[in-house]
Amino acid sequence: MPLDLSIKQRLTLTVAALDTCAIPSPSSSSAGKDPNQSLAITAHRTQGLKYVFTIIPEEELLSMLYGRELNLRKRVEQIVTESKTSLKEMQTQHAKLADWAKLKSENVSADDEQYKAISLGLNAAADRSLHSIRKNAVETAGVESSFAEIREELINNAADTPAMLERLDDKILAPLNSV
Repeated sequence: MPLDLSIKQRLTLTVAALDTCAIPSPSSSSAGKDPNQSLAITAHRTQGLKYVFTIIPEEELLSMLYGRELNLRKRVEQIVTESKTSLKEMQTQHAKLADWAKLKSENVSADDEQYKAISLGLNAAADRSLHSIRKNAVETAGVESSFAEIREELINNAADTPAMLERLDDKILAPLNSV
């Protein structure tokens, strides 16, 4: 059934349900009356959430989705920068690992100040890097999910082209998924 909607119109969508309950229940109107009265059969009625859609031109939708894509790209750039920073820190700590191994091979006491300092530094760097890696993994998955939502919105609104879908699938979603 075509709705013949025009730009800037609003469409409100909700789902309502009514069952045909055949189980007798006490009628609320019989409260305080004769307990021998017959039980009333009442149906159950419920209504879901209301969703309001505003009809917008395709150009406006594409502009909104492009803005979301730009924000997601900035987030990816930030994740890459954070990952590079973690890598540099781990490379710096890797050099200290040789010093730690040397002290360990010389049977230096674990109470030695230099040994303690190197051990604490290595542990702290490893903890920071692990935290950063986990955070970036979760954020990368979120970015991938957001790009998939953009793809679905394009399809659902019939605003997609094969070139758009190919770019999203092959150049954005596939690399994010492999990460």
